[in-house]
Amino acid sequence: LWGVCQATLRCVRGFESAAACSSFSCMRPRRCFPSRNPAALICPHLSHPAPTPAHVQDPEVLYISCHQAGLWPHTGKPRTSVAGECLGANINVPLPGGCGDVAAREVMRRIVAPAARRFRPDAVIVSAGYDGHAADVLAGTEFQTDTYAWLAASLAILSKELCGPGRLMFVLEGGYDLPSLGASVVASLQGMLSPSETLELLAGDDPAVP
Repeated sequence: LWGVCQATLRCVRGFESAAACSSFSCMRPRRCFPSRNPAALICPHLSHPAPTPAHVQDPEVLYISCHQAGLWPHTGKPRTSVAGECLGANINVPLPGGCGDVAAREVMRRIVAPAARRFRPDAVIVSAGYDGHAADVLAGTEFQTDTYAWLAASLAILSKELCGPGRLMFVLEGGYDLPSLGASVVASLQGMLSPSETLELLAGDDPAVP
């Protein structure tokens, strides 16, 4: 566990470098996200990932969870008990089964991007769950590999707009169908590295910028 956290912390410490670059940690950590500056922690998962109390109670962290409604641990409802100075810094987005790619894009446009622009984080950390993929045995959201490419590209553009270059980090989380997990990770890397080209390729009749 310590080695896993060390790998993730190494990516976080890269934010402090003048030559910071975006990163993707393929290690799966548990509760080891530090926060010294305002940060946006975005969690696309099949189930609500149950943030640590430090995340929920820290007004310096914007926590957004996008997950399938009605699944274990039966938390993550839209209304939360967070109040005071943390009000609005903890956003739950439960999605219905079968919502698909269109819903993921709408959440990015209507909720994630506006909230991040209001919050103005210094860095964006994505707890990258891939168990919402249509091929995953646990999934009901019916996301496609291209969904993850589009989301990664959109987050790359958004983080550069708000935080400057090199302030985006993905950390691998869920994903239990190995072929779709591998393909989705590769798609996310392509979105991170070539966001404009990825969005143009995937846009079709859909606007490319969230």
